[in-house]
Amino acid sequence: MQKLVNTVSKEDLLKIPFPKTDDIGLIIVDVETFIKDLKRDIALDESGEDDWHKYRITSVWDSTDPETVLDQLKDFNSQYGLIIMEDGMDPEVDIHTLTKTEMKALAELQPYELNEKVVEYCGKLAKICNDNAESECVECRAGMPSKYSKSILKSDVELDLC
Repeated sequence: MQKLVNTVSKEDLLKIPFPKTDDIGLIIVDVETFIKDLKRDIALDESGEDDWHKYRITSVWDSTDPETVLDQLKDFNSQYGLIIMEDGMDPEVDIHTLTKTEMKALAELQPYELNEKVVEYCGKLAKICNDNAESECVECRAGMPSKYSKSILKSDVELDLC
């Protein structure tokens, strides 16, 4: 497993309230636990048992594919991640490292690129994050933490298993 680096105080991170939006879902995850959940669900799937009720990973408008998401996370190295989930039939769903550089990049987006309240939120996060990890963004709609995942530290959406 890759070495995960602390880039922000968990307490400071959880103090900043999520913005209220109708078109964006936000989830803060503990990346180590999220990776363990992905691996756990891959093992459950490979066992061939009909244990769907034991799964912790789900998807958003996609087939659930924890293997692909796990593979894409191989270079992700911040201890915590911010999942930004757009609404719609073909939503963008990405997990971002909680680094100053990544949050500043999101904070500089235009309103037509990302909801302006989320842009403002990312600006607040940039002020408390450091750059001890590489800035990274990974598409994760095929492997999202469900409401049963212990990786979720804070969320304004609740995803059930599909």
